[in-house]
Amino acid sequence: ANVTSETHGSEKYKDHNSGFSSDIHRLFVCCALRPDITAYRSIIDRAINLNTTEKIRTYQRTWDQCSTKKNVITSWDMLDHVCDEYYNDTDITISNNVPPIIRI
Repeated sequence: ANVTSETHGSEKYKDHNSGFSSDIHRLFVCCALRPDITAYRSIIDRAINLNTTEKIRTYQRTWDQCSTKKNVITSWDMLDHVCDEYYNDTDITISNNVPPIIRI
């Protein structure tokens, strides 16, 4: 029988460069997507088709995408810390639970 291996799919993309124009844009996007990144992490944590090494490599890709010249992300705790500092420094708050106010 011919058996093929399927994974979560990110290995199919050769260019992992996000194309952000600056570190502040990269950080803003990663921090804004933190709830989504947490959900992604949960999916990878439970993936039975990935061993521990593959899971760490997958996490590292996310950390690399969220790293800046000032902060090289090497763990989920570090990403949380950097995002908390970013929001404290910029006085920006983002809530996924509250829709934006639309005035007509």
